[in-house]
Amino acid sequence: MRLKKIFLATIAVIISVTCTGCRQNSHSSNKISTRKITPVDFSHVKINDNFWSPRLKNHVLHTLPVCIDQIENKTGRIRNFENAARRSGEHSGIFYDDSDVYKALEGMAYSLINNPNPELERKADEWIDKFAAAQEPDGYINTFYTLTGRDKRWTNMDKHEMYCAGHMMEAAVAYYKATGKRKLLDVSIRMADHMMDRFGPGKRHWVPGHEEIELALVKLYEVTNREKYLDFAYWLLEERGHGHGSKGTEGTWNP
Repeated sequence: MRLKKIFLATIAVIISVTCTGCRQNSHSSNKISTRKITPVDFSHVKINDNFWSPRLKNHVLHTLPVCIDQIENKTGRIRNFENAARRSGEHSGIFYDDSDVYKALEGMAYSLINNPNPELERKADEWIDKFAAAQEPDGYINTFYTLTGRDKRWTNMDKHEMYCAGHMMEAAVAYYKATGKRKLLDVSIRMADHMMDRFGPGKRHWVPGHEEIELALVKLYEVTNREKYLDFAYWLLEERGHGHGSKGTEGTWNP
């Protein structure tokens, strides 16, 4: 009987310690991470095989030059930034064309990781200089509104202002990780702060007409460690479903 009591007492102590540990682990797990699966960052991956390596070389030799030619010569996309920097001239193309330039730059950044290319990097730096010059004093950057009417900024949720800004942020983060250069990252931070000065809890409501800015803000948070960008991304997600949408964001988006 005495052995039985000792055994039961021992079991009770073990259960008590285990449950205490469970509670402690449960409490601390809430602070561990905002994601359950952590991806391997592209800047930490080197590809050297017989399947992907030739395709990545082809990307450098053929795909990117075609993209650059389209942006610089076949369309007016890069000229929009040049005109915006001068605050004069016409805007060529449609209101979301800035995003295509940012996407191409992001592709350059990915390419530079596995295929360093000084000429390509110089071209990227040249574009970034033009982006920075096009940014307005208050941090706003969007060539469509800078050239067609600054008084119309942030008046139409469907005009992709945050969408373009999001692609700029993704390009900035990628280029920073690929090269360590932060000029475009600083431009992106200023644009993010510009948006947060105007939108958020206790400020103006806003529902982006096209998703993109939310994931870009998360990436910006991850490289800057500024939690306000993560909070702003969450706020933008929560804005949907409350009837704040207007001017084109109805129907399919139904905010």
